[in-house]
Amino acid sequence: MVWPSLALENAGELEQRGFLKYLDRIESGRKARLGAAITPEKLKEEVFARLNPRATLPPPSGGKPRVYLVYDDRRKSEKNNAGQIVFHYREEFHFDYSDNPRQHSNCLTQSDGVLLVWGEAGEKWCGDEFENMVRQSKQARSRGLCLFDPKESKLAIAQQIRTEYSAIHVAEQYGEFNPALLEPFFKPLRKAQGEAA
Repeated sequence: MVWPSLALENAGELEQRGFLKYLDRIESGRKARLGAAITPEKLKEEVFARLNPRATLPPPSGGKPRVYLVYDDRRKSEKNNAGQIVFHYREEFHFDYSDNPRQHSNCLTQSDGVLLVWGEAGEKWCGDEFENMVRQSKQARSRGLCLFDPKESKLAIAQQIRTEYSAIHVAEQYGEFNPALLEPFFKPLRKAQGEAA
């Protein structure tokens, strides 16, 4: 696991910078490169997930597909946005929430679907979480980004993600919540559940 600290990014010594370049050149399927902006708490989470990969989440009750909702739990507005999704789909899916940092990596790697919810949280927060989702949830049947107001700051980002990450569903929920816009995210999960039954 390669993690260049912010100190290295800002003023690291030449020897440290050389060591980082050396690590970047090592080819390994198990190597992970974390961004410098990742907090020490997130770094610990990543390390613990790698050291204990067998920690599994208990199966959801009723055989429902597991959906991991990632949102900034420090903001009431983001909890409200995530709550609308949970309320509408509660009968069909089991939801885990990103308010438990100790389970974050496990939920990213073991959920049937991962949905990043972004409204008023900062762009940096969303960028870091999006990077984590892309890197860790590759086995999920469905991955998505659900955008809430404010709209203006997200239009260009939504288009960029649609262009660069065609496998990630983007639902733009500006104004009133419209569950139909999330159907492209939930449809593969329903299909997989039907095939398993």
